[in-house]
Amino acid sequence: MRVTNIHDQMNRWSNSPPVLLALLLVAAQSADAQLTLVNVGSTNVGGVLDVKVLGNYAYLANGGNGLRIVDVSHPANPVGVGQIFNGGYAFGVAVSGNYAYLANYSDGLRVYDISNPANPTNVGYTNTGGYANGVAVSGNDAYVVGSGIGLRIYDVSDPANPAFIGQTNNGPSHAVVISGHYAYVTYPNTSHTLGIYDVSDPTKPAAVYLSGSGYDWGVAVSSNRLYVEQEGGGLMVYDVSNPASPSVVGQTNIGISAGAGLVVSNGLAFLANGTFGLQIYGVSPPTNIVGIANTNYSGTSLAVSGGYVYMGNSSTGLHVFQMVGPPLAVGLTNPGALWISWPTNLLAFGLQQNSDLTAPNWAAVTNVPVVMSNWNQVILSPFSSNAFFRLKYP
Repeated sequence: MRVTNIHDQMNRWSNSPPVLLALLLVAAQSADAQLTLVNVGSTNVGGVLDVKVLGNYAYLANGGNGLRIVDVSHPANPVGVGQIFNGGYAFGVAVSGNYAYLANYSDGLRVYDISNPANPTNVGYTNTGGYANGVAVSGNDAYVVGSGIGLRIYDVSDPANPAFIGQTNNGPSHAVVISGHYAYVTYPNTSHTLGIYDVSDPTKPAAVYLSGSGYDWGVAVSSNRLYVEQEGGGLMVYDVSNPASPSVVGQTNIGISAGAGLVVSNGLAFLANGTFGLQIYGVSPPTNIVGIANTNYSGTSLAVSGGYVYMGNSSTGLHVFQMVGPPLAVGLTNPGALWISWPTNLLAFGLQQNSDLTAPNWAAVTNVPVVMSNWNQVILSPFSSNAFFRLKYP
């Protein structure tokens, strides 16, 4: 048995004396279940207050530079390809189809055609009133939040003519996400911290839940779980199977910076937590939230795509981090069978195999893992050839 740990945590199996195998297993099973965040690329385009990644492009709410589009097909070398500025100050961005929607602070809502990323064009505009700092798009509707706005809804079925159709105002709002027929809105420093609205009729958004006072910032929804960054409370997880009566099912008391950004994907919560840095938590199950990775790079927004975290910094631009998994535990059950194990709190990572480390195509190992003492274990039998293995984020 011989294990070679390399950059993306691949392990190679080959014949070796049994005594080396025994030593390896002890070391591998005692390893901490941590990810490593490797800073692989950046581009200093000034302040980035929000970021979305779709395909090979990152779409940035670039403050006083408006909308900026960056080619991230090579994450280690992000390259700006397009930019447009129509006044205002870009705080939030959403992407749907061939259009980007910009929450442009005092300027309102801007709609850009991004079918040619090198030449985004302004096709639609509306003055939202107040100060727009967050936007989400679902179907033909755009949901805008901000100071003096509350929650405003626009019909964008014709992107050139966004039409106001509904509003509810329960104070200055910060962020919004849409899931099914509900909008989840956070409120910092107001009489409410969290609002849940039935938007099945977007012309008449109806509050079904309003929480008490406090400071809520980032918000994300995954299945029937709502994740909220609460200043003073940390990362909160709610069961919202009944949105009118959310219940806390998990919490971890971490410091939360004002304006923190949050993404939840595949059992992991990613926080761009200002001066507290980029943090990743395992949130499956939410009753046992576990720190998985962190880095001191500060940021206020992020997106996750293809094993990379794209984090926006309010002054230094876009930073790209690769998620590197922990070492795999590898061993023999008998001369013709190989077992491979990794921690269960890395639910999002899949096992892949390749016979050539330099080959571009990796094959998923389709064997269903068996859980043994908080470790996933896969047994490959028969197994007689040399191979590389790695954990890969979707």
